[in-house]
Amino acid sequence: AFESRLVGSTLEEAGLRALEDAYIVHIRRDGRLIPASPDVLLQAGDALTVSGKISMLYQLLQREGLRPPHQAVEETEERLPVFEAVVAESAAFVGKTLKEVNFRERYGGVVLAIQRQDERLEGPLGRIPIKAGDLLIVEAREGFDDRWNANRSVFYLVAPRRAPRPEPTPRKAPLALTILAAMIVAFATGVIPLVTAAFVAALLMLASGAITVSDARESIDVPVLIVIASALGLGSALEATGVAASVAHGIVSVTAAGGLFYVLLGLYVVTNILTELITNNAAAALMVPIALAAAAELGVAPIAFAVIVAIAASASFISPIGYQTNLMVMGPGGYRFIDYFKVGLPVALLVMATTVAVVFMVWIV
Repeated sequence: AFESRLVGSTLEEAGLRALEDAYIVHIRRDGRLIPASPDVLLQAGDALTVSGKISMLYQLLQREGLRPPHQAVEETEERLPVFEAVVAESAAFVGKTLKEVNFRERYGGVVLAIQRQDERLEGPLGRIPIKAGDLLIVEAREGFDDRWNANRSVFYLVAPRRAPRPEPTPRKAPLALTILAAMIVAFATGVIPLVTAAFVAALLMLASGAITVSDARESIDVPVLIVIASALGLGSALEATGVAASVAHGIVSVTAAGGLFYVLLGLYVVTNILTELITNNAAAALMVPIALAAAAELGVAPIAFAVIVAIAASASFISPIGYQTNLMVMGPGGYRFIDYFKVGLPVALLVMATTVAVVFMVWIV
């Protein structure tokens, strides 16, 4: 049996803490993972997980008391999740190395890799000064993302690292393109409705093996679909009860006293508020009839009011509800409702000012 002279020594005493181009990520013992703290005592059979240059790994294996593992890690043994963390500009360790700030103990995770501007940094990670915007690949316990997403002064964003997507199957590409083209032609020529065409195309994709059932299931974001359906239902209720029309008519009537510019501005604001509450499609459906009626009453080109509604309904920046893509990235990105408001409000104001000014000069003046 293999007997190591390192048994009973701490990592520090064994000289395994201050390695040149590598570091101990953790220790695997009896199927469990143990943090590689300096004072942990080594036991016979411990498996050390090492990250670093291949040359340094070879040097470690030459040391007395260490040998390569005789078997791979079993599926039943404990595995720690891996997270992606984007360093915030206000983080205390910006400009410092991981070793200087004792990242493992202070932040509760082990950095496996550092990516900077689409480039993976090489060399001993513990000696690389961290910059704001760096993407850290961190191995940590469950809850690491919840803990640090609540404190944006350290990381802008922490999200679980997803498993790599399976390799594409190019031989299925012509078939997938053919199904897509057939769907578009069937809908464009009016043979069948879009919903039916899309449903049939999806079934053909599954039947032909262009996509697996598990991949198809994972691609359906059920919470997003529920929110969108609920929002459309809310929009129908507001329209049916006359609440939305009454509010919109009242605001347009008030702004009419200030001139056409303020009517356009009021129409934009009402539409934009609605789109943040009930999605862009529902907001446009509610506001277009009101906008056209207002244009006819004022004797101006209806296209001006239609353009205002179209852009205002699409310019959803201050909430995740108004536009489907906003909602789709909310979960994977770890964003909060307040994040959309803080970043989106200035953009929304800029788009509003530009749109109203351009429409007024092109179609009204």
